[in-house]
Amino acid sequence: LWHNALIRMSRLDEGSSQKYLERAEKMKQQFLEFFWNEGGQTLFDVLGTNGAQTPKDAVPDPAVRFNQIFPVYFGLVEGDTARRILVSTRDRLLIPGALRSLAEGAWKYAQYYPHYEMWKPCEERDKAYHNGTGWNWPYPFYWVAAVRQGFVTAQEALEIMRRDFIHLLEDPFTSGNIIYGGSLPEITDATIVTLKDLQGREYPYAYPKGCGEQAWSVGT
Repeated sequence: LWHNALIRMSRLDEGSSQKYLERAEKMKQQFLEFFWNEGGQTLFDVLGTNGAQTPKDAVPDPAVRFNQIFPVYFGLVEGDTARRILVSTRDRLLIPGALRSLAEGAWKYAQYYPHYEMWKPCEERDKAYHNGTGWNWPYPFYWVAAVRQGFVTAQEALEIMRRDFIHLLEDPFTSGNIIYGGSLPEITDATIVTLKDLQGREYPYAYPKGCGEQAWSVGT
């Protein structure tokens, strides 16, 4: 977001355009030095520090989260590295209509939760909210980034998004069209199930959870 803000400011403030562009380029050159996880072929989640420390002294967290799609979407990461991020996002985070907030796995600083249990106490639900639960609003950002990098065609992306969102909007088998008012939910479970439509055709699905008619899901 900071890189994108610098690029935007270079266009808005013509008198200082070069200054903003130089800062953006410096950030682009240094970003992968600190955030690229070669072993996992992903981006580190955060650089943990104990007080004021330089990035070189920070401890990187290898947890795989959907935040890694935004450097690709905003052009901070491009080329082969961007494609590798798209591959890891597709294989570990992408579910029908959403992106998992945390990939399945054993993580040092977080626990993966495959389900968002609506009937459990708030403190129990909160554990899953950012640690596995699928979020609908970042889902289109993955597909836009994938099209820009030539990972899929625009037509392929549109067809998949349309299929997944229509099932979330109208699916009678999960009461999504009743509970969620014919709109998009806030979140989904992290697990993928297979359902059949009225014609007996199978399709992948992630059960909607959270509140219905969620503004940030609809807005993106």
